[in-house]
Amino acid sequence: MIRPAREADRQTAAQIWRACFTGDDDAYIASFLDACFGQARCLLDFEGTEPAAMVHLLPMELRAGGRALPAQCLYAAATLPQCRGRGIMRRLIEASVHSGLEAGRAYTVLMPAAQSLYRFYAASGFRDVNALRCASLSRAELEAAAGGEPAAALLPPDYARMEALRRRHFENAALWEGAMPRFVFEEWTRTGGSALMSDEGYALVIMQEDGLFVKELCAAGAPLRALLSAILNLYGCERFRVFLPPDAVEIPGAGLVRAAMIRAAGEMDAHIARIIDHNKLYINMMLD
Repeated sequence: MIRPAREADRQTAAQIWRACFTGDDDAYIASFLDACFGQARCLLDFEGTEPAAMVHLLPMELRAGGRALPAQCLYAAATLPQCRGRGIMRRLIEASVHSGLEAGRAYTVLMPAAQSLYRFYAASGFRDVNALRCASLSRAELEAAAGGEPAAALLPPDYARMEALRRRHFENAALWEGAMPRFVFEEWTRTGGSALMSDEGYALVIMQEDGLFVKELCAAGAPLRALLSAILNLYGCERFRVFLPPDAVEIPGAGLVRAAMIRAAGEMDAHIARIIDHNKLYINMMLD
């Protein structure tokens, strides 16, 4: 039996989470449930009287061609180990898509947790969205991309301002709604990332063993180059891995990343399909 979770089911959701996502610590599980359990829709599957699986459906907005369409993100899809192999998750995904449609959210977006899951979700009607580009750069190559632009004057991070910049800058994109933008930004910094914000954009960065990872660049033109110069001033590493939106500065060697997937409840709007086909639908800052 599949049914929507109630507040009394919060502990059940936490138990399924701990059993299935052993890499997530209790602090993350608690912070997610505190911020999102009331705003998101959670569906639970019960086999008899015992819980077997869950999905969380988080509010998003799909922006395409000047239109804003309500959407949802399918997150933390989990089946208890002893209940796997029975088709439970396929049924739960179908229920999630129909639940979204009933809530006025006809598009469902997700980020597979592993490469092996792309085929599973494709069999459930999802298609790839490949607008995100990634470049692996030396310091000299990043300096060339910055083009000698003076470094941006950095401001203290302001999550509300960053979300406003995100909405202004990304024209064709799936964007978080409700409490989700703040939660995503706070989770980025909680796990060691930094937010570098200027008047006209921001960069989300984190140091890794092989260099600096720039998860998101929200800027274009001179403001983007100014952020790159600021990054170079702050970090003395020799290697950089940079995620780029479709309209960002051209960087040699930037290739498309197989990232998110999307499904419509019914036939996909032809205009949205064209944007996806041309690798122009930007989806980033998903919960990993």
